[in-house]
Amino acid sequence: LNFNQCALTRDMLESLREGRGADNHVLLIDNASSDGSAENLRREFPEVEVIEPGENLGCSGGRNHGARAAVERGANYIFFCDNDAFVAEDCISRLRAHLDANPQVGIVGARVMAHPDREAIVSLGTAVDWDRCRYRSNQEEPGEIPEDGLLDSAWVAGTAWMVRAALFGEMGYIDDRYFIYFENTDFSFRIRSRGLRVVVAPDAVVWHRERSSLGPASPRSAYYYTRNRILFFTTYSPRPLFSGWFLATRALAWAARLAVQGEWRLMGAVLSGLGDAALGRWGRRYM
Repeated sequence: LNFNQCALTRDMLESLREGRGADNHVLLIDNASSDGSAENLRREFPEVEVIEPGENLGCSGGRNHGARAAVERGANYIFFCDNDAFVAEDCISRLRAHLDANPQVGIVGARVMAHPDREAIVSLGTAVDWDRCRYRSNQEEPGEIPEDGLLDSAWVAGTAWMVRAALFGEMGYIDDRYFIYFENTDFSFRIRSRGLRVVVAPDAVVWHRERSSLGPASPRSAYYYTRNRILFFTTYSPRPLFSGWFLATRALAWAARLAVQGEWRLMGAVLSGLGDAALGRWGRRYM
């Protein structure tokens, strides 16, 4: 996906050139960029099919647009990658090999390393704390890797992951209610509900520029994080009413701290996210 980030997307596509393989087809979904990204990238990467939906579909809608195009072109597996990541040369081939060898796996994520500190682990699997309605990413090397080379995970990080294309026809596409944030979390849980494994492959590596899409503590990120966290936890928590109450109190406390700090736009975004969650207003709401 690209939205007015030509330089970032160019770096990602350059990293793909070495490892995509002759039988892989690259689709770039441009979410209505206004900086000439689509034209520039189409010229610089003639091997890439640039698709322009004509509007900003967000992460969920943009990925769905690309997934539908990939399914129409006969894809067996679909690899999703954020435009602010660098892909190791053998990442795609390793993810594909894991899916080939493990039919019980529905989705496999890559090891996500930091950039520019390329030795720091950003995510090597995830876990959920239902009591506190929060999650954590494993940022340490595993003590022991199972024989199949895969680590079971609550969900795969949205940075880079591969899924069986047939699942879109069987269970539907990514939930467009999320727009951005938690859409991959929800999708992973839906895959697990079908009896398939959700895993991470430690030998498939990408490097990720943290928070380069929306920037640190932007109003948009505060809004979508607040709203979508409530949507996810009230959908999947074993105690949805408790989760809704708990997250509402956390959002109000966060808004109060922001008010004390004079961060009025951030405070307003958090309260807007809380209000829209309460009213069931999903999708693209805050730009």
